[in-house]
Amino acid sequence: MNVRLFAATILLLLFALAAGPAFGQVRATEDDSALQDDRSARTPDNGEEILERAQNLYEYGDYAGMVKLLSGGLNRKIFENGQLTSVHRLLGIGHFILQNRNKSREHFLRLLTKDPDHQLDPLYVPPIIIDFYEGIREEHKEMLDAIRIQQRKEEERRREQAAEKIVLKKNPYFVNFIPFGAGQFQNGKAVKGTLFLTGQAIALSLNITGYWIAENLEGEDGYYSKADARTAKNWRIVQYASLGVLGALVIGGIVDALLDHREFEKIEMKPKPKGEEEEKEAAETARKGPELEWTALRLRF
Repeated sequence: MNVRLFAATILLLLFALAAGPAFGQVRATEDDSALQDDRSARTPDNGEEILERAQNLYEYGDYAGMVKLLSGGLNRKIFENGQLTSVHRLLGIGHFILQNRNKSREHFLRLLTKDPDHQLDPLYVPPIIIDFYEGIREEHKEMLDAIRIQQRKEEERRREQAAEKIVLKKNPYFVNFIPFGAGQFQNGKAVKGTLFLTGQAIALSLNITGYWIAENLEGEDGYYSKADARTAKNWRIVQYASLGVLGALVIGGIVDALLDHREFEKIEMKPKPKGEEEEKEAAETARKGPELEWTALRLRF
């Protein structure tokens, strides 16, 4: 009897050891599934993520879930302007499939008011929905024509504004007191600036040259020889005369710069021209917004 009891105890222990890891694996699998369910239940917090999830719901035929998800995003106003085209298109199709024609009409009309020329792709959208959509376009033809005209005017105005941009540049006042034509160049007077720069540079050069030659003609006793006295005198005259001319040009340049000074200067900045293909791509992107790839359509009437 004791032997049988001992053997039964050993078998129970072996069974517990063998079942332990398997139970842990089952528990871990259940935890992972719960974590995945929690992630899938989390409400997306940006428009791109909501559109991606709505596309998945659409492809799996969960039209009610897709409509609920997109409607919640619209209520929270988290979609960007370029994403609204795709949102209203999906909602229009989803409500039509769910037999809610009034809601479908509302979203298709909102889609058309954003893009009056938008077309539903017949490869992915059934003819019955396209006919319903085109009927809304025809019913509101006059309103959509007016929207087209307004959109063209706004586009032309944006292009005109982008064609030429004017920037105000402030001119520092102290630059007017800098010699060598700095004030003239700042005021946009390039010819005057060049003349003052050249004249003052020549006068300064002559002044330095006259001083240097006259100083080098002096003897060790500080006096000039008879042969060098006249030459030294002439160069001294050049030195002082050029100094006077330099002073006159500096003062004249300052006065002229102050008279022409403009506190602000207009600078026209033209945008870098785009290639023809790049312009078409940018215009198409701005008109339609981000597109979704529709790979399946499952109707449940």
